[in-house]
Amino acid sequence: MRNALRTGPANGNIGPAMRISVLNRQKCLRLQPDFLRKLSAFFASLPGLSGRLPPSLAIVLVDHRGMIRLQANARDEQDATDVLCFPYRRVPGEPPDEATADIIINVERAAAVAARSGTGAIREIALYLAHALDHLGGGRDSSPAGRRLMRSRELRWLRKACRAGLLQDRDRR
Repeated sequence: MRNALRTGPANGNIGPAMRISVLNRQKCLRLQPDFLRKLSAFFASLPGLSGRLPPSLAIVLVDHRGMIRLQANARDEQDATDVLCFPYRRVPGEPPDEATADIIINVERAAAVAARSGTGAIREIALYLAHALDHLGGGRDSSPAGRRLMRSRELRWLRKACRAGLLQDRDRR
């Protein structure tokens, strides 16, 4: 698998072994795949997510046009949302490590939101990644209370990533 990294105790990381691949399908912002893999592995090791995510994860970076195509195909919607996640259960009879998930991040939207808010595109992308992982770990935002709980948890994860040196407080990279 190209651009894949196996993370976990054998690689000096905290948390379960996880295969993380990054596929770039956008030209809006230059991103380092290794940064996204490290950030994903860090989030996956945190209490609340550790052991709750599939062992294989693909992060796909798209622009508005790519997100609209995905929304149209997956949900019959015609908008460019910020992030989507698709968990895939393992096929019966296959090894347990065959479960996987895709996270689709709209980098163009992250850059636009960051330009308006002044927080930086990297931090916005990190928030989208945290949100998708929160969903994959069981978080539900279908109610106002669920949305508040998820956002609080995701912002806490971003602060922890800052303290770990993975993000800057107002990351503008």
